[in-house]
Amino acid sequence: MKALKKSLIYSACCAAFFSSAAIYADDDDEEDLPLSEAQLFFELNDTDGDLGIHGKADGDAWKRLRIESPNDRVLLDIKVKSRLKKQGLTELFFESAEPTFDELDPDKFFRRFPEGEYEIEAITLDGEELEGEVMLSHVIPAAPDGLMLSYAVDCDDDEEADDEGECEESEEVPPAEFERDDEGNSELVCMELEGVSEPEVTLSWEPVTMSHKEKGTTAPHGHYLGKAGEVNVHHYEVVIETETEDELEVVSSTLLPPDITSFEFPEEIMELSDEFKFEILIRDVNGNQSATEACFEIDD
Repeated sequence: MKALKKSLIYSACCAAFFSSAAIYADDDDEEDLPLSEAQLFFELNDTDGDLGIHGKADGDAWKRLRIESPNDRVLLDIKVKSRLKKQGLTELFFESAEPTFDELDPDKFFRRFPEGEYEIEAITLDGEELEGEVMLSHVIPAAPDGLMLSYAVDCDDDEEADDEGECEESEEVPPAEFERDDEGNSELVCMELEGVSEPEVTLSWEPVTMSHKEKGTTAPHGHYLGKAGEVNVHHYEVVIETETEDELEVVSSTLLPPDITSFEFPEEIMELSDEFKFEILIRDVNGNQSATEACFEIDD
């Protein structure tokens, strides 16, 4: 299967996140108006072993936007030109490249983007300055683990059925394994679910309570990332990807509150295919997020 559409993932998660994230504008400077949204955060794909930095800025129509690091280095400087300058921009979202840890050591990555206060400044079409100040943290939440898949099966003679006349089987999702496809690209090995009697699959996972630095990982990369610190879950997100017989790629994304650690795959999604890729993301209140990927096939 193709990689998950990160743009779709982002749009779903951030709509709920920005209302309560650790973002603030500079209220001390009365001449500067606050950006309506300003954010920088790290995203870890723990399964693939890669890190990236993401950002977003939104506000009144602007013609220039800059991001400065805590040491006053300019990380981003955008100038709108020609007719687009007359129109202005209001929203910008970006995500960096995400090379694997074999290509870019995590320690080097974090040195590129030190902790601290980053300034996002924009100049409006009227020449006013919009500003947001963002605290970027190196505390990365541990990726969700302890994943289990539960599904309905026909009962054996010695098993007691539930009210619907079915029994349930549960399997632990194994640590990620990869293999090469026909083109030499690395792809995730899917687990097989046998004896599924109804298109009903429930995913569950252990609550995330520790930083990645403290807990570590079962992923192949084996790194303990970022720094130790308190983790407070803002929300979880479950992303499901499958493909129909007509090769239509279907992506479903659902946000869950921090006290919910299970999710039943929608029946309308389960009916589309017999192979599914899914991702569990945890978003910390500091903005950083970590993801675990897996996939399964239903054996007919």
